[in-house]
Amino acid sequence: MPRLTLPLLLVFSSLLGCNADQPRVEPPLANFAFTQAKLEALIQEREPIFSSIQLEYQHTHYDRLEYADIFLDTQKQVPYLLLALSSEKGHSLTLGIKFDEWQLLDCQIFSGPHRIDSFDCSDAQRLTQDDKSIFELRTREKQQYLRLSFVSDWLEYASSIGSTLFSPREVDAGIEILTSNYFEPLINNQWCTADCDNPASSTLGITSYQALKRLVEHYPKRKKVLVFDNFVGGSADDEVNMYTGLLIREQGLDTKVSRAGRVFSGATDLFAAGVRRTLELQDSKFSVAGNQQIGVHSWSDGELGRDATEISYSNAAHRSQATYFSRMLGKQGIPFYLFTLTSAPSEGAHWMTQQEMARYRLTTEIR
Repeated sequence: MPRLTLPLLLVFSSLLGCNADQPRVEPPLANFAFTQAKLEALIQEREPIFSSIQLEYQHTHYDRLEYADIFLDTQKQVPYLLLALSSEKGHSLTLGIKFDEWQLLDCQIFSGPHRIDSFDCSDAQRLTQDDKSIFELRTREKQQYLRLSFVSDWLEYASSIGSTLFSPREVDAGIEILTSNYFEPLINNQWCTADCDNPASSTLGITSYQALKRLVEHYPKRKKVLVFDNFVGGSADDEVNMYTGLLIREQGLDTKVSRAGRVFSGATDLFAAGVRRTLELQDSKFSVAGNQQIGVHSWSDGELGRDATEISYSNAAHRSQATYFSRMLGKQGIPFYLFTLTSAPSEGAHWMTQQEMARYRLTTEIR
């Protein structure tokens, strides 16, 4: 089974074989070739994820993964893998898997924002058959027969598909495409109180590319603006994310961070893809940086434990980013990319100032 190159677990498989000790005097070259063939290969590589999880519950077979993300219950410091599943007949539910270092601990079943059942999905209940893990048992609360199976090697990649919804809205000027977090109603109901001031961010992935592609094809002759209307916390799949940005620019979309929105990391990459790029300040009493609405940081090779600054600029990982930002920001593209690498470590965050945005021409309007 091919190993995916998904940033939550491994940033760019092409890093293998590069010389980290090679002196880096010249910036990375903007000579990476983005092609339709490469895009199709990426899509095909990720397609098995969508059918890798099967759940039979209350006489319904859920066989399609729609969205996924990892959510951290900050009060208990417990991570959950949230999996939105659907059936052929249009039924849907969310499976929440509590885990620790990918050791499954317990599972909960949600219908919309409400918890309706749970079951033991620890190793004590696990059966293995070929490359699959199988749980066949009765649930706790409703004593319903349940069968869960998944391809063991694919489960850790599930969260890479993304959790950001893209919803069209008709306006006088054309079509606004608003982002939101698929799991936000569930998270708010289960883990975040009404006065929660740090809502969970959504992620970008292959579902983001597919959703935007459908929308631009559905409204081919309408002016479109991609509005980041929630906290989009970054990309779980940087390779696909760059093709999403290329789609935005090729289709002539504008981008906007609304007063309710924030972009960080890979979401900032998509914001940069807009032809016109508008930031609406959440609170005019604070500075641009104080509003914390456009954030950047470095990236790391998760498998080998190296920061991007330790990797040769000749590597394809750097060249692809340099090429991407050169297309989006022109002469300021590579300087902007190099700025992100030193702005904050991969586990940190830097919220850009108005001066920085002007220097790299990241925004065309701030209001």
